[in-house]
Amino acid sequence: MKAFLALLFAASSALSQWQSIGNVTGYEKTVNGIIVSAPPTKVILSVLGADVVRIRASKDGAFLPDSSWAVITHSIKQAKFQVDENEKFLLLTLEAGFVRIQKSPCRISFYTSQGNLINSDDSLRGMSWSGDENIVWKAMPPDEHYFGLGEKASSTMDRRGKMFTNWNTDIPAYKADTDPLYETLPFFYGVHKGTAYGIFYDNTYYSHFDMGKEDQGAYSFGATGGEMNYYFFFGPEPATIMRNLASLTGSMPLPPRWALGYQQCRWSYYPESRVREIASTFRSKKIPCDVIYLDIHYM
Repeated sequence: MKAFLALLFAASSALSQWQSIGNVTGYEKTVNGIIVSAPPTKVILSVLGADVVRIRASKDGAFLPDSSWAVITHSIKQAKFQVDENEKFLLLTLEAGFVRIQKSPCRISFYTSQGNLINSDDSLRGMSWSGDENIVWKAMPPDEHYFGLGEKASSTMDRRGKMFTNWNTDIPAYKADTDPLYETLPFFYGVHKGTAYGIFYDNTYYSHFDMGKEDQGAYSFGATGGEMNYYFFFGPEPATIMRNLASLTGSMPLPPRWALGYQQCRWSYYPESRVREIASTFRSKKIPCDVIYLDIHYM
């Protein structure tokens, strides 16, 4: 019983360290969106296209210079938007839908143009800070699933119920569910009832994505430093979301012909008989020699 109470106290103390964003006291309209004040915090919502909105928040209202190692443009396509206000909410309306900013306390939700909820901040926590760390908790419907976050050693492609860390680490001979690994891709799809939305969290610090492992009613993402800075893609088609993401981060040129063929990669080819065995399967499959790329990792 004592151990349980100690654990409960530790969990409560850890949660209390997070300072959630407060009430909205005002806003100002900008060329491409609005700046919301929730003292001492400020939140910038920027319309980057008909179906893409950027959310950028600073706990003390002082923003860092706007730069990114991933994003090459902050304008996908010029888009019209409208700002409305009532006693309880601010509404930022664009072609694909609208963003609703609850005033007390500040919570952000995304809706389709028909008024159907796509995604929302968790009502109790939302965007929060603890020292230099930032995090946002999102409500997690029981039938919503998550895909993406790059190459992870997970037993399933569905990320729901799992937690992941982004911090490039070269771990040899890793096993199922080993994390982190050598790739950082802070983007995921949320899929719910046949429709999808996307979130790209642009932060280079040690980041984490808890897709409902600790709390079955909410998922979260955040980092040990930097700003809360993420892009929301309304969707609803994954292909549309990916095209918009590519517009933001850039796309690679068409690779040479030899790079489009079969690629063989494994940790080790020891002994020699194993190398010859694999090579023989190339011949049986009639794979042209000029389109085979062999990636050998030495132990």
